[in-house]
Amino acid sequence: MPTIRIQASFERDTFLPEDLVVNTFHFFQSDPPSGDLTDLFDRVQNFYIASNAPSPGTGRPAQNASVASFFGAVMGTTCTLKGYNLADATPRVPLNTRIFNFVPSATDLPEEVACCLSYRAALVSGENAARRRGRIYIGTLGQGAAEVISGRVRVNAQLTNNLLAASQQLIGPNQASADARKFIVRSDVGGLVSTPAVAEFYVDNALDTQRRRGPDATQRFVVPATPMA
Repeated sequence: MPTIRIQASFERDTFLPEDLVVNTFHFFQSDPPSGDLTDLFDRVQNFYIASNAPSPGTGRPAQNASVASFFGAVMGTTCTLKGYNLADATPRVPLNTRIFNFVPSATDLPEEVACCLSYRAALVSGENAARRRGRIYIGTLGQGAAEVISGRVRVNAQLTNNLLAASQQLIGPNQASADARKFIVRSDVGGLVSTPAVAEFYVDNALDTQRRRGPDATQRFVVPATPMA
């Protein structure tokens, strides 16, 4: 049974390949993969741009803003989705591609700043818990993604609630079924592939850092080491 990887790439305002922000999502499906990835593309696109996640239900926050609305202005306005069958030989050719637009905020935090959406599968005795967890780093972010609480800069509660609500877009109607496209944790360590279904999402209120998303220096300022007069 194949694993499908959906890669979401954001061009940012430089339009340079080395500045792409990339998030990856993995789905396990029982039917043979084809070029029709409409369902999976819809789930990932709606994760970013929908502002009305499915009915909250028990323990789920309501959603009133899209995840993309918390992006910084430098994220640009375009995302490219590519779907890959991980059973194909490398280098892999995408099964299909989709481009969609979004509206970010008009402000920016430092480009390295991100918010981490974590997810995990149900824990199982005898298995390394780390192999059953995954992360999606949301960012770069606008200033509305952060707030000061008790003198500390934290993830804004609005982003936390909307991100947790948006995570439900990734879950299909039959996540618990063996015969369904389901959002999974994919771990490939030492040639052993693990693909358990996701059972829970969570967001910590500490901002994260993705150094590779920061801009390179354009200047260096130097002062000679001379004795004080």
